[in-house]
Amino acid sequence: MDFKCVICGSSTCKVIHKTVRDSNDHDVVVCNNCNHFQLAPLPNVEDDENFYNKNSQAKFVSNITVEEARKKALPDTKRRVEFVKNYTNIDSKILDIGCGYGFFVENLNNQGIEVDGLETSESRRLIARKNSKRNILDINLLSDSTPKDYIEKYDMVTLFHVLEHISSPRKFLKNVLKFLKKEGYLIIEVPNVDDHLLSISKAYNNFYWQRAHLSYFNIKSIDLLLSNFKFQTKEFIGVQRYSFLNMANWLINYKPQISGPSFDPPKELGWLNDKYKEQLVSNFKSDTILIVLKK
Repeated sequence: MDFKCVICGSSTCKVIHKTVRDSNDHDVVVCNNCNHFQLAPLPNVEDDENFYNKNSQAKFVSNITVEEARKKALPDTKRRVEFVKNYTNIDSKILDIGCGYGFFVENLNNQGIEVDGLETSESRRLIARKNSKRNILDINLLSDSTPKDYIEKYDMVTLFHVLEHISSPRKFLKNVLKFLKKEGYLIIEVPNVDDHLLSISKAYNNFYWQRAHLSYFNIKSIDLLLSNFKFQTKEFIGVQRYSFLNMANWLINYKPQISGPSFDPPKELGWLNDKYKEQLVSNFKSDTILIVLKK
């Protein structure tokens, strides 16, 4: 098998899942040296460009309108907006890399905070420009050239569920940091491969692995990647996006809730959901990891 670990460079691995939900040409492997999970073989740059320009990831999961996507993303959008406001003020300049349809950019911009977006998918970029009416950049962050006008321009850069899509995450992060001012914050959010649901639901395990996700991080592997850079501070936070009802759905119905995932249960069951999320977050068995880094 053609394999090179994107974290440590090792060439030996073992297969942990044959094929992925939307491709029979890729397996999921774990590096024998550093235990990083990734796709094998990795798609080449041209394949990835075509994949995202055609918005293939979204089309595979479901064919929904932009407004339906906005409604579905609203809980995450609100959570992320409130979180970044803890590290910014009205004068902050923010760059949201991998901004998708621009919902996060639009929300913060409506609150008077200056936010630009960056989106490599042509189809999503065009929609983001209509939604946010902000500067939505098209810059290849795996190239060696960064436009001078954007070097150290931003007080914060956000990467919400972006890094797992990148074939060369170390090079990518090196270029991302060029956009950030000294003392600026880099916020990274990635899915957590230590998600407890993977160990209790075979159906979820079969659905989880996908062609779009080239890397599958946990606390150890993302920390190993970040150790290549110098940061003043580094904080890891567990985030459980989905409620216990989502877990129950997988165990009972064996399929995802595409149209309306369970972020929050009825108020009467709030206490149970709080306990569920608290337990997963405390052990970093949550579905998501959030990292706050200060340059």
